[in-house]
Amino acid sequence: MRRTTLLICTLALMLLGSVGVAVAPASAALPTNALSGFPEAGTAEPSTEESPTASATSSSESGSGSTIVIVGIAAVVLLGGISFLIVKDARKVAPEPESVGGGLSEAKAAQMRKRRAKAKAARRQRKRNR
Repeated sequence: MRRTTLLICTLALMLLGSVGVAVAPASAALPTNALSGFPEAGTAEPSTEESPTASATSSSESGSGSTIVIVGIAAVVLLGGISFLIVKDARKVAPEPESVGGGLSEAKAAQMRKRRAKAKAARRQRKRNR
């Protein structure tokens, strides 16, 4: 039960991260007002400088988009691997759950009987030495 819940949470975080990476370039291209930080509504400044040729611009844009996707995928895989290793290590250190019957194992029960017997004998000894 816990393992499936952890797996679902990890997959959900990875999906949110990949969606965030995919949406980030689109929102970064919007013009922003330096004072408010929000995109301006439909105002565009006319540019007086000549822009470079269309072929040079389109080739650099397609390369940067694919690079962002590759980096995003690599980040998601890296974070998934790190979370897997953390969970794996935590499971090694965590105490084992008790048996389904709810009782202690035979060895632990015997150990507890011995401890109780020793404590009882020590109490009797203290009473005798008063």
